[in-house]
Amino acid sequence: MKRDPGLARTTSPNQLATRLSTACVVMLPLLLLLALPAAVQAQFTFTTNNGVITITGYTGSGGAVTIPSTTNGYPVTSIGAYAFESAGLTSVIIPDSVTSIGDDPFGNCESLTAITMGASNSAYSTAAGVLFNKSHTTLVQYPAGKAGSSYTIPNSITSVGIGAFDSCTSLTGVTIPDSVTNIGDDAFGNCESLTAITVGASNSAYSTAAGVLFNKSHTTLVQYPAGKAGSSYTIPNSITSVGIGAFDS
Repeated sequence: MKRDPGLARTTSPNQLATRLSTACVVMLPLLLLLALPAAVQAQFTFTTNNGVITITGYTGSGGAVTIPSTTNGYPVTSIGAYAFESAGLTSVIIPDSVTSIGDDPFGNCESLTAITMGASNSAYSTAAGVLFNKSHTTLVQYPAGKAGSSYTIPNSITSVGIGAFDSCTSLTGVTIPDSVTNIGDDAFGNCESLTAITVGASNSAYSTAAGVLFNKSHTTLVQYPAGKAGSSYTIPNSITSVGIGAFDS
């Protein structure tokens, strides 16, 4: 017999329960998937300008962090200066979309052992967990928690970024090659175990004496190693300028 289309269909309680249960099974993973980006997004503070995102801060719990390549549908292209300062990171992955990184972005992250950058990034690269610009001429950030008590800056480096070795409490010695002609302010700040900075004799811009870093002409004291032995220090008479954070411990 044909059903009258004007008659409403009825559903038994058992059929209704089965349909609701099936709907929940299908919808729950979808809802969780949709909620995930919001949770990840909530870990970061950011600004939007001309359709691109700059990460300006981090409010998560630390540990291993992956910076998203997009937020709110916009690409993440920049990491602001000091954006992850004291954030408790142990590792960080930076997406290929990031083409600008501000000064000392991971400063005082004493547990940070490695920074990872995708091979396809057009502006930056990493080697053994250390962050460089793409051409390996600028050392941007050395992870403060990286294992090892000494580090020799590669010969390709001409510039060391502001706060590049911030809070590297395990380092006791750093060797700067002749190629480096620019060192940013407070490059070795809070390196409490650092006892000596060594510069090649042929460096055209910098020199060291008793482990202390000076400009070549010994008119500027750039950095006094925070872990250097001794309870007092007399600045040489030739010095006319003391760098920012030169005695930062």
